[in-house]
Amino acid sequence: MAYLKSTMDFRSRSENLAKRPRADGEATVGAEALVDVEDHAAADTGAPAVAAERMRVLTIRLSDRSERTIGTFPTRLHSDIRTVILGLRRGMRQKGRPVTLDGSRTAAVEEALRDFSQLGSIEGLREAITRWTQELLVASAAGLNSYYDAARTELYTQHNAIAQTALSKRVWQLQPELPTVCADLLLDVGCGSGLSSAIFEKVAPLSNRVIGCDLSMAMIAHARRVGAAFDVVQADISLPLPFRDASFASALSVSTVQHLLQPGADGRSASERLAVLFSSLKRTVMPGRAVSRCISVQFHVDSAADAQTIREACLAQGIECGLLMDQPYGSDSRRWFLTSRAAAEPTAAAAARPPRLCKLYCDSSDGCATCVLEQHAAMTFSASTLPTEHLEWVTGEHLRAAHRWVRVLRRQRREVGASPGLDVAGQAAVAGKAGEEEAMAGVAGKALVAGKAEIAGNEDGKAKRAGHAAPPARSGKPEWQLTETQADVAANLIALLGEDCDLTQLKASAAEVLELLHRD
Repeated sequence: MAYLKSTMDFRSRSENLAKRPRADGEATVGAEALVDVEDHAAADTGAPAVAAERMRVLTIRLSDRSERTIGTFPTRLHSDIRTVILGLRRGMRQKGRPVTLDGSRTAAVEEALRDFSQLGSIEGLREAITRWTQELLVASAAGLNSYYDAARTELYTQHNAIAQTALSKRVWQLQPELPTVCADLLLDVGCGSGLSSAIFEKVAPLSNRVIGCDLSMAMIAHARRVGAAFDVVQADISLPLPFRDASFASALSVSTVQHLLQPGADGRSASERLAVLFSSLKRTVMPGRAVSRCISVQFHVDSAADAQTIREACLAQGIECGLLMDQPYGSDSRRWFLTSRAAAEPTAAAAARPPRLCKLYCDSSDGCATCVLEQHAAMTFSASTLPTEHLEWVTGEHLRAAHRWVRVLRRQRREVGASPGLDVAGQAAVAGKAGEEEAMAGVAGKALVAGKAEIAGNEDGKAKRAGHAAPPARSGKPEWQLTETQADVAANLIALLGEDCDLTQLKASAAEVLELLHRD
């Protein structure tokens, strides 16, 4: 979304901004910004002289038109230094193919930074880029509007249309209670150029109208021009929203709230800024409805701790809510949501048991998120608008993951002679030890290698089709190392279905498998 987008450009001479696809709004802090790397004829900088080499100043230009000097380097190294900057940017974004130099060229860049730059090293360059980005990520309309002009807004809209459509639909579907009167207004927090607002107006069953708010005037102008919402107003969501009490039936948000995790220019902490937002949402939602049933939020964060910070800020305002993780593109890409715990007309089972945490996502969420299957189960059939085909696909993801865990644990048991009677910690330790021994020996089971290659290839292709690079390993561990939770599930499945259970048997016992994956 438009709110607090990164304000840095990482564009080298060889890159053409108009031809490069933009991110889908899920970039990490400083990631979406681009940086112009420019060479200027070196003045008298006092840098050490290098015989027979031409020296030039290397600077980066920020979106506010200011420049930061990296140093004065031999011209032969400028291309490699730009490559390092590009690699650092992709590392910050956690998107795109890694860009690296070979050892000798990396060492040459490291030496040049030490000799000709105050930054001193590649790590110092990384810290400087991060710091400059943070300095520009302030909650001010002036800073944001200096970055988002009409051209960038148009480019953003074109390259985020598909991703925003999927995310907006899921945000709508995760509401346990939908508007019941056609006059009910919907609030789109951080509406950007209107991509999400247009989806909300389209899927609302009673033709409810949307009021959007955003900080960028260019984004607002675009949303108004295309008629994405009934109205769009400028608002800083870290400050009290300029709406009357009890104005909206639902408060929705796509890819925006994570920007409040950064400290404000006024010195307020992330918790203080988030508290203001959720207090405003509670105040502006119709009092006749339970507020927890009317808020649905999607956001991008780097860690489960950040997601918990958002949830705790919401809970602190008396809004009962929970974290949910989903794969809305039908690929390996996982996205965070904040959604209500309550059902509109809960069944007896749902009233007694809210959505349980999902072990499928334990490696990404640190065990603090549920999934759409549990959210669907906590709603009445009439209330849930989650599409059947997606629920079936997610069910398949649960079964395929369980099958992988069983295969890994079974192989480790056979290879190291582990006893099926080992406790959970022992199972995980055995799996980890065997995996480490394989890595040291450089040997892996042929079937596992082939399976991993096929899985990686399929996930990479799916991710690319969805407009994303294949994500890195979520836990930082190779696939053959099971977490304690995964080993526990695998051990229970083997005990339930037998040592040689396969995917067909897991599918036939889908109810039992899903129960194990969601059992407390």
